[in-house]
Amino acid sequence: MYALKELLIEFDFYNQSKNFAEKTIYKRFKHVSDFISYTNKKNLEEITATDIRKYLIEQKEKGLSASYINSILRSVRSFFAFCEHEEYLLHSKNPAEKVSWLREKQTIIETFTDTEVKRMLHYRNKNKFFESRNRLIVALLIETAIRAQSLVNLKDEDFKKDFIQIKVAKNYKEYIVPNTPFIMRLYLKYIRERNKRFKDDKDDYLILNNNGNQLSVNGLERIITAIAKQAKVRSEIRASPHTFRHTAAQMMLKNGADIFEVSKLLGHADIRITETYLRSMKTTDIVKRQMKNSNLSNLK
Repeated sequence: MYALKELLIEFDFYNQSKNFAEKTIYKRFKHVSDFISYTNKKNLEEITATDIRKYLIEQKEKGLSASYINSILRSVRSFFAFCEHEEYLLHSKNPAEKVSWLREKQTIIETFTDTEVKRMLHYRNKNKFFESRNRLIVALLIETAIRAQSLVNLKDEDFKKDFIQIKVAKNYKEYIVPNTPFIMRLYLKYIRERNKRFKDDKDDYLILNNNGNQLSVNGLERIITAIAKQAKVRSEIRASPHTFRHTAAQMMLKNGADIFEVSKLLGHADIRITETYLRSMKTTDIVKRQMKNSNLSNLK
């Protein structure tokens, strides 16, 4: 018999040793701990697929979304997969493998129009440091589809002549995106204003707040809200880094990139994730793109 509470502690150390993001480690531990407490069972061998299904149904009755409940199941599955890996459990006895995912409602994130993007790129502020910084932020978000946490973690050393090196906080992976002349022009303007304002007394991160410290994700979100307000972005559009990411992905596709290229540029490990970014694309946009890239018209 293997005690569940002891295995949970071992599971937590296992996740830490794999160098997962702190958020992932915490989420897995909490989800599995809550599930074990719910079952009121002490040993691994006592857990059944019915226990898991009952727990998920209870979460649904609490009003939790299907996507969140699936994240709980993902954590529970990872726990039992760990038990298999450590040979505490045979695959044929793994109860989590018998539990199906909940069907999730497909959410469609409305994206910015080209006009809205242009307005945001022309953000105005009497303070030249804020103006240059915020224009660079918009350009990076729309040109590279960078995640919020990765953007605020950028350092000067990540900027190369031809590419930008992006570190993904959620899984510690790195990937590169092209560094365009448009980005470099805004980058150099910002660096000039930043150096005037802070000289030597500043963090070594690229994007700084008004005190010379690394900009936080919350700070970034407030900046984007202010930029969108000045640009008169439609009120029904959520002005957020994630909306920029969806907009950038769709713009890449409209401009001729295929979904595999877009997936790479977004740093996605699975192309199915990229596909969710394209749900709100209008049929007319897809038709226009195909007309530009007609198989017969492009015959040599």
